Amino acid sequence: MDHSPARLSSTGAFVDRCPAKARFALIGHLDSWEKTAAVVQSLRGGLRSPISARDVREIVPFLPPRTVCRVTVSSTDGSCAHGVYVDAFLSPDRLGEGSVRENIRRIREAASYAHREGASVAALGGFSSIVLEGKVDLLPSHDEVAFTTGNTLTVAYIVRAVEQASTLGGRPLRSQTVLILGATGDVGSGCARYLLGRAGRLLLCNRNPHRLRRLQRSLVSDATPVSISTEPEEFLSEADFIVAAASLAAPRFSLRSVRSDAIVCDAGYPKNILSDGTPGPVVFFGGMGQVLGGLRLAPDLISVLAPHPAPNIVQGCLLEGMLLALEGRFESYSRGRGNIQPSQVDEIWGLAEKHGFALAPFFNDQGLCGDRIAALRVESVA
Repeated sequence: MDHSPARLSSTGAFVDRCPAKARFALIGHLDSWEKTAAVVQSLRGGLRSPISARDVREIVPFLPPRTVCRVTVSSTDGSCAHGVYVDAFLSPDRLGEGSVRENIRRIREAASYAHREGASVAALGGFSSIVLEGKVDLLPSHDEVAFTTGNTLTVAYIVRAVEQASTLGGRPLRSQTVLILGATGDVGSGCARYLLGRAGRLLLCNRNPHRLRRLQRSLVSDATPVSISTEPEEFLSEADFIVAAASLAAPRFSLRSVRSDAIVCDAGYPKNILSDGTPGPVVFFGGMGQVLGGLRLAPDLISVLAPHPAPNIVQGCLLEGMLLALEGRFESYSRGRGNIQPSQVDEIWGLAEKHGFALAPFFNDQGLCGDRIAALRVESVA
């Protein structure tokens, strides 16, 4: 059977080639027009002349969600699972509130396509997950498919990275002040619950004061003081660690008020942190895991979908779908807003360790950056 994905014919129409059944589906979207153009070119066929950026912008609004590649993930225990990556084709510059209705329609179509592929579990990455954070009635009803945001594994990778960075930088986490931007979201609140009692102090920031106060009331602890604010600038200069986990259409948070010795985890997709190229605190991309057993895409779009400085690095939200498939647990593991508890984070982390879904090395747009974090230990001693 031909297992190649759907392609664009010479007339621009899609032609399906009898896609194989999949155990999992990864539903996502790309955060730049360059990546989107590369995917569209792959669908057109690699031998065709490259399509212009202008044409891509005109075509994408008319592209229905489709499988763009088939995925095989291997566990370190020798097992493997097969799935598909379904692109919802959300326009990278139309992720704001004004495009919510159109984007939800596309996510619904992508969910139906995952069902068509025969997936038993589907993970929704990036802005695709909004339908499972309070808008569950907007998803098509498919009893055969369990949908998950993948946010629990994302939280696990974030908090493990914070713990590892504190050790690497010679800073006991119990003495550190951690600021969480986007604190009342599913990922942000999950991080807050997990770090309660582990960090020295929590600073929670979000635009909605009512949700902030409700979250603060739920985090009563003698061990970890919790402060809240709707204004990031109020807390930026106080933080030793910053976890940026807000759902933003484009980077918005500036680091100008952040201490140079702070460590920043940008866990947003698209990214949360504005970069002006000037020296500042160490920033690494969080919520990322590395598949030690191996990952294969057909066609090979790994350089487009995961252009990272180390192999087989994937967002935790998508890895959760692969992990559940390897475990044969076809369930909505992460669903809704504010439901992620520390016990679930520990459980999903145990499964990740079992299958070799390790914490990704520290990296950012400039490459690997673990050495910069380690240098903070030397600077503090000096």
